[in-house]
Amino acid sequence: MTRYALMAALAALCGALGWLMLQSRTIATLEADNASLTRSVAALTRGAEQSAAALSAAADLAEDQRRRALAFEMQRDNVLTKQYGGCADAAIDPDLLRDIGRMRLVPAPR
Repeated sequence: MTRYALMAALAALCGALGWLMLQSRTIATLEADNASLTRSVAALTRGAEQSAAALSAAADLAEDQRRRALAFEMQRDNVLTKQYGGCADAAIDPDLLRDIGRMRLVPAPR
């Protein structure tokens, strides 16, 4: 009878050790998955920060272009509506040349 009890205890011990090995492998796998997911979250966070910075830069550029367009429109309207005097055969009015010279058709280098 003692032999059967020892065999049952040994079988239970082997079963418990097998279960512990299985749990150990599961924990190791879960830790590796957690590390991978943590790196993914960090990468996605950096990507979101870069996207926000790019959006801010694009908004700044759009505002700069809007201001330039408004200034150009004002200059163009000034050239089109100002009375320079003289006839079509006369020399070009210096005021007209000066006004056209102030207009920037090509963006200034940054």
